[in-house]
Amino acid sequence: MFNTQHYLYDTWETMRKRCTNPNYKGYSNYGGRGITVCDRWNDFTLFVEDMGERPQGYTLERTDTDGNYEPSNCVWATRSQQSLNRRPYIIPHRSLQMPNNDAPMRNIRKSARGKYEVRMNVNKQAVCKWFDTLEEAISFRADLEDERAMMALLA
Repeated sequence: MFNTQHYLYDTWETMRKRCTNPNYKGYSNYGGRGITVCDRWNDFTLFVEDMGERPQGYTLERTDTDGNYEPSNCVWATRSQQSLNRRPYIIPHRSLQMPNNDAPMRNIRKSARGKYEVRMNVNKQAVCKWFDTLEEAISFRADLEDERAMMALLA
């Protein structure tokens, strides 16, 4: 039977709730998107066996944010490592003509305070910057894309 006192039990239980309980607060970002827990990890002991000891300050991370919770897709990671592995943000904005007609802008999000954040990786470094307008954020993002393309050509 499960050892609910084990230090990884809450991690395991939260992972499963995210994927299976529609009433759980994060369900829409996990189970609601089709993310599942592999059958093997329905057994807490096998989850611990596969994941091993969790280093202090680390949490469970899916390397492919659209992939399932399974041994081949999960690692222990720091919060800063996880912040670099996020689903792209998509902001629909009807009043602004987007490149490629209706192409959504990725890696931009709008905060509750109305500011726009651009978060991308360029040359293996995280770049994060806030803007007052969506137009400024889109322009900055385009510059980052150009810089990333230039770096790829030089590599």
